[in-house]
Amino acid sequence: MNERKERILKACNGGIPLPNLLNYIENGDVTLAELVGAGLSQERQDGLRQLMAAGEERKWNEVKSTPTPAGCRSYMQTYPGGRFATACAKLISELDGFAWQKAQQTGTAEAYNSYLADFPHGLHAGECRERLDDLPWMEACRRGTAEAYEAYRRQHPGRHAAEIEAALLALSDDADFTRAQAAQGTAGYKEYLRLHPTGRHAAEAQAIVEAGAGRDLMLDALSRDPNAYDARSLQTAVGQGVLSRADLDALFDPEATEAILNFQGNQHLPGGITPDSLQKNSTEFYFWGTPSSGKTCALGALLSSARQQGLLDMQECGGRAYMMQLANIFRKQGISTLPESTSNDTIQEMVVRLRDEKKKYHRMTLIDLAGEVFRATLLKSAGGIIDAMLQNTLNTTLGYLNNEANPKVHFFVVEYGAHNRTWNGFSMLDYLDNMLIYLRKQNIIRKSTAGVYVVVTKCDKISPYPDERPKLAFDYVQEELRSFWNVLGATCKAAGISEPRVLSFSVGQVLAQNLCRFDSNDTAKVIDKLLAKTRPEKSGFFGWIRGVLES
Repeated sequence: MNERKERILKACNGGIPLPNLLNYIENGDVTLAELVGAGLSQERQDGLRQLMAAGEERKWNEVKSTPTPAGCRSYMQTYPGGRFATACAKLISELDGFAWQKAQQTGTAEAYNSYLADFPHGLHAGECRERLDDLPWMEACRRGTAEAYEAYRRQHPGRHAAEIEAALLALSDDADFTRAQAAQGTAGYKEYLRLHPTGRHAAEAQAIVEAGAGRDLMLDALSRDPNAYDARSLQTAVGQGVLSRADLDALFDPEATEAILNFQGNQHLPGGITPDSLQKNSTEFYFWGTPSSGKTCALGALLSSARQQGLLDMQECGGRAYMMQLANIFRKQGISTLPESTSNDTIQEMVVRLRDEKKKYHRMTLIDLAGEVFRATLLKSAGGIIDAMLQNTLNTTLGYLNNEANPKVHFFVVEYGAHNRTWNGFSMLDYLDNMLIYLRKQNIIRKSTAGVYVVVTKCDKISPYPDERPKLAFDYVQEELRSFWNVLGATCKAAGISEPRVLSFSVGQVLAQNLCRFDSNDTAKVIDKLLAKTRPEKSGFFGWIRGVLES
């Protein structure tokens, strides 16, 4: 207890007039409860309470006219159960909000300390203290230099470690590339690539190193594989004088050269709405694609080719916008731009009617399954845990597959030559094997399944001769995907359905990784399968059965 308060309490029944006691209360020097506890007489208590009642409205008006945290607290301390206590509490809350907003906008230690001085127990006091504690980190981020991050790490070991490493890596990436540009020759770029093999400037550095190593090296790589470099890298090489337009004309042709030099980016495909259920009275074709399988290009080729031949009638469905853009990817003549990778978490429902050679339409649903389905089944088979969104995607897929209202056909799409490649630590065969294990457990491939196919994409890499590709594609599946193929065959046999078949597939001549001269020959084979596995509208049931058996 301070001396001032002690003197007031000792003299509360003596020489201190009641108005003075009221002033002491209003100024926060002492409370009525403390005076009563010190032995304030009942007579003086009554008189003091009368004065307080008379002064409450005056005090509240003063607080309202010039609202401050101290004024509000003084009122609440003097009149804890007063007539205006609720309004005063609301005013304090508003002042708290305004003060916190101002402190955030200023973002300095002084601003945060000012807030705490006014509102030591305020609504944002905890967060304010956390920010004060983290101000050195915020200052390091504002400065954004390696020195600032290193100084913070020394002063605060263990805090924001991951963010510091990421920031320093980004800074060193740019700094090392700047040093490489300032150095003579390619040594600086080679050192940059050693330090940052997947850095922000890696493609440019690689192009410069290769250019410095000799124009002939780049030409030799392109002569062996027209997809050795993507279109952007070739544009860079021409822009830097490493290659000329004439070089590209000799490697490709003038039309392809024009497309490469005018390339502005892969086509973007819109997202879609994953439907809760699929439309009825339609054969369902499920396209299962491992990462980088070429599934999207294959579907685009099917739809583009069918549209160009006048066979395609696109129906209203959840994936209509996606389907319409897919159908516009591949041009009948000239060079087409390939699409970018599609979303991994959306299932695209594409309902179409295809016309056969007898001019009868077949209704079917092409289902472009989300890549996340493969990841979900792999995690499930391995006993892992999947999050709610992934489980929802898997449940939706199983809902489609377990609804036996429509016939179902499965296309497993794999990329030729990708059997040794890994995604998130798992190979293409890992994804295929675990998918099949999961489908077997769920009894998805069963007696009612109308067909199962393995589509090997990018078969132009197998052989330049289309007639050789079907056998070579079959050999590839048997040799490199043997476990998947054997289990798939056994699954079909156990279900009492026809054994799976392998289809070779190519969209045509792919150029500079991003462009394509479309060839519809392989799409015709798949379109024939689609038609054979579906019943023409208003046609007889036995005619459809015959088509299934003959396909």
